[in-house]
Amino acid sequence: MMAGIKVAAKVLLAVVGFWLASFLALRMARNALYDGSGASSSLNVAGVAMTCDVEPAINRQRMLDVVRIVKAEHPDVDLVMFGEVITGWYSMGGETAAYHRKIAETIPGATTALMRDAAREHRVYLSFGLSEASAESVYNSQVLIDPAGSIVAVHRKVNLQGSRVFMPGVVPVTMADVKGVRTAIIICSDIQSSQVRKALRAGRPQLILGSLANASDPHWFVSGMIAKMCGSWILTANRYGPDGRQFFDGQMIVADPLGELRVKAKDSAQHITYEIRFDERRSAVRDALRSMYRYESLGIHLVTAISLLLPAIFR
Repeated sequence: MMAGIKVAAKVLLAVVGFWLASFLALRMARNALYDGSGASSSLNVAGVAMTCDVEPAINRQRMLDVVRIVKAEHPDVDLVMFGEVITGWYSMGGETAAYHRKIAETIPGATTALMRDAAREHRVYLSFGLSEASAESVYNSQVLIDPAGSIVAVHRKVNLQGSRVFMPGVVPVTMADVKGVRTAIIICSDIQSSQVRKALRAGRPQLILGSLANASDPHWFVSGMIAKMCGSWILTANRYGPDGRQFFDGQMIVADPLGELRVKAKDSAQHITYEIRFDERRSAVRDALRSMYRYESLGIHLVTAISLLLPAIFR
């Protein structure tokens, strides 16, 4: 019995040792796995954490003000993204469904009209969430407008996690072209859907835009896990501050295809910017090593997260 335990322990140590050694080797070769210095294209992006009012008209003006400020401070920004249903509060307790029916608008509508003008004026892509009214239904939708002021994509949230506030969309992932970059649009908990993850793998986007209404993410656990699963650049935008019965901490990220969080921000109403440089050099070996790096990073990420949770569990 003891001999068997010793053999199992030795095998386990050997496996762990090999795993750590391979990860360290890949870590040292990280720049070879993804080399932004030789990028064939780039995109300057901005994510926004905005404090929302209960009145859509106030939020529309705040959105216009943010676009103006971002472009004044960062004239080279190509895309500005806002969070999920940013034209109003996210939750009103027992009156949430009635509230979103009240503030829902058509596409095109009041918000898209203002943002189309802003996109043309500032020559920038704009993406933002709103409550969309369509026939008798209300959808949780994310809009993308190009610098010419055209509405190029509307994504309706698919994974509502049992909520009856909105109708679910039927397209798992909405694909769009952003300055020549193959871009996927999803909304918050969409990423938890296996159907959505399958569509992302099939679509192989260079960039994923993820609008959020995410109250908090202690230790960046969910952000880090998703970044390591997707294998694409990721930009998120959120909301910040009191919002009905909730408080949002404004957490946002920019993550690279190896799952590294290049930018992390929270705890204030703010915007983040980053120049994404796309390294599109591909080969079977490079793709396999990138996947190995991400999944070994994911393993370490999960172990670290569990170690942080243990003190609270056994308190």
